Amino acid sequence: PEKREAYVVSERGANMSYSAFRFLSAISMSVKFFRSWISLALFSLLGVSGVGLPAIAAAPTKSAQGEQQAVKQLLRNRQRFQVCVDSFDLAAAQRASVAYQVDRQTYFVVVQCFLAAYQGNYEFFLYSPKATSNALQRLTLTEFTESQSGSPQRVESPSIGGLPTFDSKQRLLTIQTKYRGIGDCGSTARYRLTQRNLELVDFKAKFACDGKMAPYTQIFPKK
Repeated sequence: PEKREAYVVSERGANMSYSAFRFLSAISMSVKFFRSWISLALFSLLGVSGVGLPAIAAAPTKSAQGEQQAVKQLLRNRQRFQVCVDSFDLAAAQRASVAYQVDRQTYFVVVQCFLAAYQGNYEFFLYSPKATSNALQRLTLTEFTESQSGSPQRVESPSIGGLPTFDSKQRLLTIQTKYRGIGDCGSTARYRLTQRNLELVDFKAKFACDGKMAPYTQIFPKK
């Protein structure tokens, strides 16, 4: 009888221990699940990818909305404003054209007229959508080409081929141009955007397409 009683007590203790173990395990799993849910929610709010939840996209700012509208309006009125008259690809223009707000009512607009084999062709404008007159001002660019004598020749161009980038804080436009695809000749030009034009800051070029990746020579300003 004593052995039987001891066995019953032992069995009851084992059952109680197992029940306690299951109870604690359930609590632990619940805590882990809660922590995982909180982490996923935070990652999603912060826009961290790769956690299985879509990131929440931020709404565009009022400035960004105005810039997008400026591009759309300019392209919509392209023929009236005589934009990209020589050649125009609407798909390329919609994909790569961009506007930068420079004051409350004016945008600096970079329009890609078409995309060639290895770079685009661009035109540049100051655009004031709410202006009653002179809403659009075309900006020309000063660049240098090689004359027949081999010396640099200054020209004014309404458009340019290359890769433009714009620093809106410094109002500095940089254009890197390839004269052919392998990149052994080309130019780099920088322009300062003023209230009325694009003022040339410096111009470097290598006119000889000789297969040599030599540094560009500074042409303007002269050293």
